[in-house]
Amino acid sequence: MSKNFLFMVLLSVFFCSSVSAEAPKELELKQADRNKSGIVDKKEMDIEKQGGKNQGSKVKSWWGASADTDKDGDVDEAELSAWKNKEKKYIDSDNDGIVTAKDRRTYWKKIKTKANTPLEVKYDKNHNGWLGPQEVKDLLKDRYELIKTQRQVKVESSVEEAYDINKDGVLDAEEAKAIKEDLE
Repeated sequence: MSKNFLFMVLLSVFFCSSVSAEAPKELELKQADRNKSGIVDKKEMDIEKQGGKNQGSKVKSWWGASADTDKDGDVDEAELSAWKNKEKKYIDSDNDGIVTAKDRRTYWKKIKTKANTPLEVKYDKNHNGWLGPQEVKDLLKDRYELIKTQRQVKVESSVEEAYDINKDGVLDAEEAKAIKEDLE
């Protein structure tokens, strides 16, 4: 009886280990299928080979939405590289190869920005859906004057977000100094 019992235990262990070996592999493939298409493509397999960690970052900002060209919700290495090249070309205002905080704040001097919020639409004088450099300048001048009289204003545009240094959703007198500097 003890031989039969030992045989049954060994058989059970073998069966359980083979079943449990199947489940993680199936789970790995399911996790590798990041876009849930039912097929693990080359990009997904490469991510899985790197330990399952996507080297990109989740889209959480205006630049991320712009950089995420395949609209999968992640900015991968290729998209990040392409974005950095664009950033140097269009945002690096002094063309020194380094994108500084001031360069990020003043990108509006070189490129148009989408008019998404009611405040931005108000300053879209030609009603084309975009704010050109002069339209942004007018918006910032008016916001600066408002901050001088009210001491602070709520951030209501993507342009203003770049000036909200402490990211509290409010532009105060200290943050307005950068607006004044960039308007000159």
